[in-house]
Amino acid sequence: MNNSNHKERRTGYAFFLILIFLAAGIVTGGYFAYRSYEKNYRIEIEQQLSTIAESKVDQLVQWRKERIGDGQFFYKNELFSAIVKRYIHNQNDRDAKRGILSWVRQVQRVYNYDLMMLLDAQWNTILVFPENKERARLIIDKKNTEILLSGNIAFQDFYRNDQDQHIYLKILVPILEEFSSKRLIGVLALRISPEEYLYPLIQKWPTPSKTSETLIIRRDGNDALFLNDLKFYKDAALNLRIPLESKDVLAVKAALGTEGIVEGIDYRGVPVIGDVRAVPDSPWFLVARMDMGEVYVSLRERLWLMIVLVGILLIGTSVSVSFVWLQQRNRFYREQYKLAEALRESESRFRQLTESLPQLVWTCQPDGPCDYLNRKWVEFTGVPEAQQHGFGWLEQLHPDDRAPTVAAWEAAVAARADFRVEFRIRRHDGEYRWFDTQAVRLSVADGHTVKWVGSNTDVTERKRAEEKILKLNAELEHRVMQRTSQLEVVNRELEAFSYSVSHDLRAPLRHVSGYVELLGKQYQTELPEKGRHYLDEIIDSVRQMGLLIDDLLKFSRSGRAEIHESTVDMNRIVEEVSVRLRQDNPQRDIEWSIAEMPSVHCDDAMMHLVWENLLSNAVKFTGTRKKARIEIGVRDENKEFVFSVCDNGVGFDMKYAQKLFGVFQRLHSIAEFEGTGVGLANVKRIIARHGGRTWAEAELDKGASFYFSIPK
Repeated sequence: MNNSNHKERRTGYAFFLILIFLAAGIVTGGYFAYRSYEKNYRIEIEQQLSTIAESKVDQLVQWRKERIGDGQFFYKNELFSAIVKRYIHNQNDRDAKRGILSWVRQVQRVYNYDLMMLLDAQWNTILVFPENKERARLIIDKKNTEILLSGNIAFQDFYRNDQDQHIYLKILVPILEEFSSKRLIGVLALRISPEEYLYPLIQKWPTPSKTSETLIIRRDGNDALFLNDLKFYKDAALNLRIPLESKDVLAVKAALGTEGIVEGIDYRGVPVIGDVRAVPDSPWFLVARMDMGEVYVSLRERLWLMIVLVGILLIGTSVSVSFVWLQQRNRFYREQYKLAEALRESESRFRQLTESLPQLVWTCQPDGPCDYLNRKWVEFTGVPEAQQHGFGWLEQLHPDDRAPTVAAWEAAVAARADFRVEFRIRRHDGEYRWFDTQAVRLSVADGHTVKWVGSNTDVTERKRAEEKILKLNAELEHRVMQRTSQLEVVNRELEAFSYSVSHDLRAPLRHVSGYVELLGKQYQTELPEKGRHYLDEIIDSVRQMGLLIDDLLKFSRSGRAEIHESTVDMNRIVEEVSVRLRQDNPQRDIEWSIAEMPSVHCDDAMMHLVWENLLSNAVKFTGTRKKARIEIGVRDENKEFVFSVCDNGVGFDMKYAQKLFGVFQRLHSIAEFEGTGVGLANVKRIIARHGGRTWAEAELDKGASFYFSIPK
């Protein structure tokens, strides 16, 4: 009896110690789990702030580039400069005024500029669009004045308008003399309200948050000046200033050059955490911030949840230990013995099966630690099985795959859901190979998990094929976007122009031609010789005008027509064009040298037009030579073919080379050489639509060489 009581007391002491140890383990585990969650949560908040700040900075940089790009539409634009010069010299010139308004109306309509102002070289406002807007007095500071006088576009930062008290920014575009890139004749100011796009862009926060916000500032003397309105401070833009001595304020830290994740106080004096960084190519600094109180709300909730969970676990553990202690020991042990025997028999059969499989097979305990890896796994990794038990197998995973794999595994274990993920495992020779990993849980009738069984299948070759496909798709998408962008630019330039040419120019031309023909028929005998000469000049001018219209229409169609690409034999096109030119010029003594041409991927009809323009130009400008020579060549340059047309004609001065491919750009008078000045512009447009380049080289009176490239 005494022995029984002694054994009973010993059993009671053992269960009490087990309870103490379990309670200590639960409390310790809860503490470390909370600390781990707190650390990970803080890292997550910092990463979120950094990601948002980086995204906002990229958007601001892109917005500034786009605004400067709007100014490039007018910058060094000789046609626009000529119209502005006319209007400045004579502000009663209605045609010049309409021309200027037509140019600025396009940009204002597309990009929603609030106000566009034209100033003369003395900063006097001479034209405003829309015309119902006030003539805002424009004050240009010394820095922007120097930029404009140097012939460059200036960006006028945030300022408050004295008349309507609104905040604006301006793009200041210097209008230069069309024949001089340095002489300033005026300034075009493009005014834009930040409330239209910039402020909403800054203030938008991508995730739900009560206190988070983004703000931009700039250093203004000894203050940090806020440039946008704030969530908790209305009308802060250009009003709220914080002295640079207040170094605990995030805005001041930004103005003083601090970057990265920092803690401090905000403009309300509230503790905050934020990401601070400078906006490149601007005087702005951006701060993405969040109240520390909001950061720690989730942590406090997690702490209370952890306390409740630990309490429940302690109570559950106590009840469970007490219940187990009260059970009949002999019956319990007999049942455990039978279960252990059945489990050992089942595991024996399982091991026999898994050792014969080609996959990497493993098992884990219900709460996650690994307790078995088959021979195939050990042979693949070259690491003894014992070293990979528990969570040691994670050491064989690629470093980049460990964290997401652990997170997915813990989620599956917690949810008692099937586990599937792909990760890389290091082979015994050091190579990492991809595996598709799946695990299912074995459970008893009540749904309780007793074991996890998983298998890994090598999918390295499939992953490599997927990466190759993704890379090819990215390259294809880039080329498509590049082509689409080029087409959009060309179509915008020619849309209005082609309509004017096809409808507005031909009608009066037909009238002139008809009346001149009637005049010649009815009054031929009555007109003096000088009058008949005038009629001949008019007829010749009408013919020249008709040719010009035809060339302009070709130029317009080449920019808007759909490209039908196919594999085209360049030998055939060059032969067809050169034969026709020989037939049209039988009296000319021309030596032709034509190299063997490759086949390229292009539009057949458009490429005919390219060769026709280049070869007819060569024939025309060698007309002064007794012995003309035209050489047609090609060279292979890795990613493209470069074609050339060289002649020994009159050539040109290389300082005018940039003008050759512009519309109506001529280096010779019509009396010297006929032509409209549109052909080479058409060549450049067609080649650009094919993704190629055009250029020319020459020496005066020694010939010229024209080149164009076509991508392979």
